[in-house]
Amino acid sequence: MHRPSDGGDSVYMIGSSGGSQLQDILRTAAQPQEAIVSFQKQHGLGENTTASLQLLDLLGCRRSETHKNLLNALIENLLERIQSKHTSEAQLLKLLEATFPYLEYKEIRCVPIAIMAAQSTTPQLYLQEMCDPDHRHLLEHLPMHVKRRLWNIAPQELRLEVDRVVGQYIEHKRQLFSEIQSPYDAYTISTQQQSLSPEDRRKQDPWLATLVEMIGDSSELYLQVIDILRSIAASGSLPGHGSTLDSPKEYVYLASFLGTLRSDIANAQRDNATPLVRTDPLHKFLWFIDHAIKTQHIDQSQLTDILLVIRKLRLRDAKPSANAAASVPPPPKETLFKLIDQMTKSDSRHIFAEPVGEDVPNYLTIITQPMDLFTLRQNVQQSKYWTLDAFANDVGLIWTNCMTYNEEGTIYYKEAKRLEKLSTNWIDKARTTLEAERAPPCLLASAGAITGAQANDTEKTGMIYEGECDPLLADIAIILSDPIVKRLLHQQLWTQLRSTDTRQVFPTDDFMCRGLVQLLHVGNIGSVRRMVRKQDYLLRSPPVLVLRLCLPLFLRIQLSNQHPQLNASAIFSVPDGWKVVWSNGSCLKTLGRHFFVTMLYENHPSIALSILKTISLASEKDDAWVRDPIFLHGVVSALMHTMIKSKKETKALITHLFDSIWLPQVRLDNGKSFIDTEDNLVIPLIHLQTQMARLLASWATQLGTNPDDKQQLITFAQTALEGMTSDTITLSNLWQNSTFSSIQSGAAKSSFEYVMSISQFYILSSRGDTILSNDFRGDIASDSSETFFRKVKFWEKGDAPPAFHVDGVNYLYVKKNGLYFVATTRFNVSPAYILELLTRLCRVFKDYCGVLSEETLRKNFILCYELLDETLDYGFAQDTSTEGLKVHVHNEAILVGEAALAKEQKFNSMMNRHSNIKAANAVRKPVANGQQTTKKSENELFCDILERLNVVFSSSGQMLNASIEGKIQMKSYLQGNPELRLALNEDLVIGSGSSRPFGNTYSQVILDDCNFHECVQLDEFERGRVLTFTPPDGEFTVMNYRLTGEFRSPFKIFPYVEEVSPTKIEMVVKVRADMPDTNYGANVIIRFPVPASTLAVSCDLGNNGTGQLAEFRENENQVRWAIKRFNGTAEFTLRTKITLKEYNPHVRREIGPISMNFEIPMYNVSTLQVRYLRIPEHARHPNYVYKRWLRYVTQSNSYVCRV
Repeated sequence: MHRPSDGGDSVYMIGSSGGSQLQDILRTAAQPQEAIVSFQKQHGLGENTTASLQLLDLLGCRRSETHKNLLNALIENLLERIQSKHTSEAQLLKLLEATFPYLEYKEIRCVPIAIMAAQSTTPQLYLQEMCDPDHRHLLEHLPMHVKRRLWNIAPQELRLEVDRVVGQYIEHKRQLFSEIQSPYDAYTISTQQQSLSPEDRRKQDPWLATLVEMIGDSSELYLQVIDILRSIAASGSLPGHGSTLDSPKEYVYLASFLGTLRSDIANAQRDNATPLVRTDPLHKFLWFIDHAIKTQHIDQSQLTDILLVIRKLRLRDAKPSANAAASVPPPPKETLFKLIDQMTKSDSRHIFAEPVGEDVPNYLTIITQPMDLFTLRQNVQQSKYWTLDAFANDVGLIWTNCMTYNEEGTIYYKEAKRLEKLSTNWIDKARTTLEAERAPPCLLASAGAITGAQANDTEKTGMIYEGECDPLLADIAIILSDPIVKRLLHQQLWTQLRSTDTRQVFPTDDFMCRGLVQLLHVGNIGSVRRMVRKQDYLLRSPPVLVLRLCLPLFLRIQLSNQHPQLNASAIFSVPDGWKVVWSNGSCLKTLGRHFFVTMLYENHPSIALSILKTISLASEKDDAWVRDPIFLHGVVSALMHTMIKSKKETKALITHLFDSIWLPQVRLDNGKSFIDTEDNLVIPLIHLQTQMARLLASWATQLGTNPDDKQQLITFAQTALEGMTSDTITLSNLWQNSTFSSIQSGAAKSSFEYVMSISQFYILSSRGDTILSNDFRGDIASDSSETFFRKVKFWEKGDAPPAFHVDGVNYLYVKKNGLYFVATTRFNVSPAYILELLTRLCRVFKDYCGVLSEETLRKNFILCYELLDETLDYGFAQDTSTEGLKVHVHNEAILVGEAALAKEQKFNSMMNRHSNIKAANAVRKPVANGQQTTKKSENELFCDILERLNVVFSSSGQMLNASIEGKIQMKSYLQGNPELRLALNEDLVIGSGSSRPFGNTYSQVILDDCNFHECVQLDEFERGRVLTFTPPDGEFTVMNYRLTGEFRSPFKIFPYVEEVSPTKIEMVVKVRADMPDTNYGANVIIRFPVPASTLAVSCDLGNNGTGQLAEFRENENQVRWAIKRFNGTAEFTLRTKITLKEYNPHVRREIGPISMNFEIPMYNVSTLQVRYLRIPEHARHPNYVYKRWLRYVTQSNSYVCRV
């Protein structure tokens, strides 16, 4: 992509002309090799590097690796300069102009992106260039704040991104209904089911988090996203679901999730306390709804608040239809005479009482239509005014004639002006009164009709009279269509309906019933399309059929259920009522469906069966019974719930449901499965098929093994399977398609083969480069490593978790020495199993290569792939022990030189800062294999005693809970693999029967329990605490042990909190090292959270602050205190002054706890000691020389002090 420069030459915006130049040279060159060398000299490295390159050639370094390493170093140096605070905006702009053309190249793409990220503003020229269709793929690499700049100037790009996220959001919700226990079961009304709070549900939604991150704190973007959601709801199609919707009505069922998203976007701003809390024009309405969902209750005052928000949107009464306007009677003469009397009384000078005389010069010439109050009264007597508007026109004519004939400022002009204003107000009041009296009744109460004037009093009637509203009514409809909101409204309606009997109130007269029915009627996503497209924002009153027919019908069923002496079957013997329910509007059908599910959960399957039989009375079938995923999931969940208590009745209900509704529709859609143009598998009635599979599986386990039941179940299953196949789609195609991944994962739970399988394994460097990879199953895209690295690198808060899910793929990884060891799978595997497998693979690579680093793995890639082939077979773990693999692995490791090891050690210290254990270089040697041993190799033995502390202190420094997790770890490089003897403390006691004296570091060591490696022999352990073993190859753990109870903790923490003023707090943290002055703690980190309402924090380390750093990390809302070296017996103090935004009486609860991380070399708390480690005399040659290395390391695991 290029643009012409001022000189006429082409300047490339994105891309370089180097490739085309080289093609032209090679096309015309007589000597191509010489042309290439000449081109390299002209455009490559300078001539002063020739000698260096020749020297590297002699050393065996490849030119490509040299150029690559040099490029990486230059990029790293340039990135540091870009991110420096001393780089000005002008310099950044100049750099961007020079580097922007190379954005297309993956190797140096990070440079222009880093420049745009560092700029305060990016010129529109560059942002617009990336919006070009040829370069849109580059947008995914931009940081979010740069994308927001681009969206501000290119709304079409925002629409594309929002469409993508909304499509994934709906698909995410859609997949939840394939699970056995969906957290989004909108029709579950059982009080025993524990559901997530609205805040937790929003936090666990990945696509909602993506959309909130896109918006950031930009109110403009927020409002644009709201407009986009409204336009999607009105479009009649869903992003990413065009070909997968086999019925237009299915759009209505899935589009209801837009209501969930519309609410969640606004409420997420409140959860995160962002500046956009009040940006939404409906923020109060959304808060009322969210509060009701949180409490699962709506009382009369809350319902009134919700209705009043909607009433404020009401602009005017609805316009009457043409027939209604033609049948309006003329205004009463009494009303018109009353108006004339008011005007006559106000005309105190009698200027307008009589017609103007003929003696007035030129009056009839200027005024063509004379009018006065006397003539007006005569017209009323003669019934000449059929409308109030005609009367008002003649009244206006009186004042207009006067002001036309007389000059402004005269007494006549002033009187006409005054009376014109008065008469207009009187006529408007009369019109309002007449319209209120003539308004049709909004509904029929038990006592008679309610007029429009009465209905508009929301505080008394519990409803809003129909009328034209603000366009925000469309957003109200979207929010109320949210399945979670509808579940709550239905639940409250049935609760209110059940109580009408005890309160002796008819449903039509009940405040709550009216309001809830109107909200349910408004919450229809299908009406949004009509509102937006026709600009017809009409609010309807509560449907009369619902209040007068539907609710009383359900109430009679409830009463007959509560009073067995009543005949419930008589209610179903009269079909007219049910015919109206299933044939008139979506609101009645929705209420009927929900009542059906309610009867199931209340364990009345016979009533539910009677309701089900009435569906055939409707003239047209209700598609929701076969296409609505929310309702279908609710029905199946309710049937599975009822099946446990009433098996016989439930069986009859399920049979009728399959025979009369589900299977007939499946037969109609048989053979309609196909593959669309985007290679998506489109299966008709996919939601119905999934829920039928759930129900049949539950039937097989709940209804016993009766032969008749088995045959019926097989018949249903065969019919359902035949409905999913076609001429081109077989059952095998269906099973392998990702559409049924959730069913496959369900099958995996009963099959060990699937649970233990992974699909891919790869090792990535810290830059995201793939070092090793192996695709075992071929069911995951080959670019999944890019997806993984992008997710991990740009995780929203902190480090990415060790296991996460993206687009149907499970990613699990461990990070060692700056390298990512990753496994991917589509199956529902055990995370602990995969993480343990990855940890063992790390150990195997380390044992055979000597050290885990990018260079050693690249140099030994043949050996590494051989190890992979032996450890994993088609994704299944085989043998992960170093000793067991020796028989099968025949390649030898390539040793890394000492200089390279020093470089790697420095690199690993940067990439793995949290690990402070550094082994000697000798530990980096690979396991001796074959003839790899040389004359210079030494017999060495490394032994580490590692202890991790778990301690909880009270605010006074008292130890509340304490334990030690320790292990003795060893790695052997002894030739001949001789037998070893390891002796521990002679007074070592196993078992916590005796109490441990506190503070005595030389008392006997009492361990709660311990376990040993399989190679350890315990013949002498009970007698002399001596372990005898033959060490296996590689690193292994000789012994694990655990100790609980009081012990001498290496550090004591003493917090003190004082409230200086209502908005200021001073916190003092004193830390003392209770260990000998010969020891020290390395890289000590102390953290504690501060209140959420913190405005500012200042830290004071006093005079003794050398080697310390205290800072407030606002993004983590915590104070971090780092001490590089903490000597024994030393004491340090940190004073923190916290300023709050506002007074909080519970602020002390939000401070703390204080956590501490540290590492103490050559020190162990348990006092477990190694008395000796040696080879027995009988197993060692007199000239056999070996070295032994022993270390003690103590680390914090969970070291916490309460405040």
